[in-house]
Amino acid sequence: MGNCDSCSKAKKSNNPEQELGVFHHFVTEKLIPKHSKHGLKEAFVNLGGGDDEKVEREEMIKKLESLQYPGDSNMLFDLLDTDNEGFITKAEFVNSTKKDYLESGPLRDFSRFVNVTYGSIDEAFSKFDSGTGDSKKGKSNDSALSLEEFTTVLEKMKYKGDASIIYRLLDKNQDATVTVNEFKERLHKKK
Repeated sequence: MGNCDSCSKAKKSNNPEQELGVFHHFVTEKLIPKHSKHGLKEAFVNLGGGDDEKVEREEMIKKLESLQYPGDSNMLFDLLDTDNEGFITKAEFVNSTKKDYLESGPLRDFSRFVNVTYGSIDEAFSKFDSGTGDSKKGKSNDSALSLEEFTTVLEKMKYKGDASIIYRLLDKNQDATVTVNEFKERLHKKK
């Protein structure tokens, strides 16, 4: 096992891409034994995914803390638990190791939700920005979404994913505001 030097230099971050990078490095350095023939399987088991083929939030966070995970274990769990069921399956874990995981996982799922629910990304943003999710009850739009506007609309729409994680993924520049351009850029090619 390596000493995970870059892990020890990492700091807790609110950036999902950085968090996933810290976790990927941590997995290879701390969770997969050297000369492993079944690396991802062993990493999943080392996080608590043994007999039941899933890892509950509490057991994963406790395990990560015991191994001195340098990132934000709660954010990490929310990133990996794409269906927001409160546990991570082996499939979710394996998918999270793919290079384009955020684009092919949570962002693609949200893009599908937007297109099915609203018909287009432009229409969705307009409805989100009004804070209602309903074009018949609009407020004035300001071309930017706050976390509160975003999560309120998704709660009304019964979105099953984690709205705050999707918001962080959409907020590319991490300024606590999602602009129409960020919304379109992050969702436009996710089919």
